[in-house]
Order: sequence, then structure tokens, then C-alpha cells
Amino acid sequence: MDADRSCISQTVKPKHPGCGLRYPTIDTTGSSGAMSERTELALGGLALVSSGLFAGFAAGITVSVYPAMMELDEKSALKYFSGFYTRAAVMQPLLLVTALAASGGALATCPLTSLSQKGHIVSAAASAFMLGWTRLTMVSENNEMVALGKKGQTSPKAGRMLDSWGTRHNVRTIVSVASFCVLGYAFLRRH
Repeated sequence: MDADRSCISQTVKPKHPGCGLRYPTIDTTGSSGAMSERTELALGGLALVSSGLFAGFAAGITVSVYPAMMELDEKSALKYFSGFYTRAAVMQPLLLVTALAASGGALATCPLTSLSQKGHIVSAAASAFMLGWTRLTMVSENNEMVALGKKGQTSPKAGRMLDSWGTRHNVRTIVSVASFCVLGYAFLRRH
């Protein structure tokens, strides 16, 4: 039944028992259900796109940018890191916050215990985890490496920071790709 017809789903008994006519009534729960489903579809789609973009960017950095950067000498690697991190530092949190908010909003509209709800829970939890993980384990060293790169300098711990950055970024890549796959599966099975 399409969304426009779902609101006309019940009939009432006629006032006169002998009359065989039945009159359609408006089922407001049906129309709000259709609205809720459209809202979940829009928010779920936004969450899917945002988490997919983040996962794609993270995987691209893991597979191509980071290995290429590690082939450079420390001074050049820090300068390179400074350039790409400054650009990514705006986009990546925006994508994670969008995925978190959209999944949170979709959670409010989808039926309890549905596959879709489980996908949004995973997406929201993964986005929140990656925001916290990045803030707690990466930002201070990222800022230190950016400062060194902008000055064209290096430090005794620069090599260790570059190595450990790759390992910590791999956690974000694995979590974001897994989250995107779970949300994508739930979204496609639901819609």
C-alpha cells in the first residue's frame, strides 16, 4: 500500500444496522507512520552517506596517503602531514557529527527491535567512538606534528609520532568501514 493510501485503512460500521454500506475513515496513525518512515529514510540515507564518505576517506588515507607519506624523510613527511591534516581536520569531524546526528534522529523514527534500528545504533556508537578516540589519542600529537611541519622542523620523537599516528588511524579506518557496512546492510534490507 502506498503512503498516500495508507491513511485510509479502516472502515466504520454504519449507524443503521440494516444498511450494508461502510464508510472509510482517516487513520492518523497510518499517515504518521508513513511520515515517520520517510523521515527515517531521509535521516538513514544521510547517515549512510556521511558514514560512507568518512569510511572512504579514512580507507584512502590508510591505503595510499599514509604509506606514501612514510616513504618521505621526517621533515618532508611532517610538512606533508601538516598540509593534509589541516584540510581533513574540518571535513572529518563534520562527517562524523552528521552521521551521529542523522543516526540518532533515525533511531527516534524507526520501530523498536528493527534491523534498521540496530544499524543506526551501531552507526551512532561508532561515530561517537571515533570522535572520542580522535580527540583523546590523536589531536595533541596531530597539532604537534602540524606545528613542526609548518616550521619545516623535526624532533627526536617525530618518527615515533608518525608511526603511531598510522596505527591509531587504522583503528578509525576499521571501525568506520565496519560501521558503514553494518549500516548499509541494515538500510538496504529495510528499504
